[in-house]
Amino acid sequence: MDFAKLAEKQVYERVQDCTERLRRGDVPSPVVLDVLSRHGIDIQHSLFPCFGELDDNLFNGTVVSQNRRVFEFVIDTLEPAESTVDDVTDQLGPKDPRHPKSDIKDVITMSLLCFDRQAS
Repeated sequence: MDFAKLAEKQVYERVQDCTERLRRGDVPSPVVLDVLSRHGIDIQHSLFPCFGELDDNLFNGTVVSQNRRVFEFVIDTLEPAESTVDDVTDQLGPKDPRHPKSDIKDVITMSLLCFDRQAS
């Protein structure tokens, strides 16, 4: 993808790095990917704008699934049944690149743009 600004390129690279890391399974616990898979998310065909550790054994992030749905998740690797994976697609507002006030420098917006480009 071509970008007009360095900040846009940096956001793109951040999304790509995070996505590649999770697709490789480079996470502190395999439970993270197991929980997402049990919610129907195909790790190898999804994009990950962000992922991080909230606390010991507690991780959160956002994923754009293989069918362009956006999920926010909080995964407890000690108590996977307590984990949450919420579809927030209908609440994206300006994070959706089709919104008139969207910002390409937002990681979720960038992920959706990348998804759309891959799909075309």
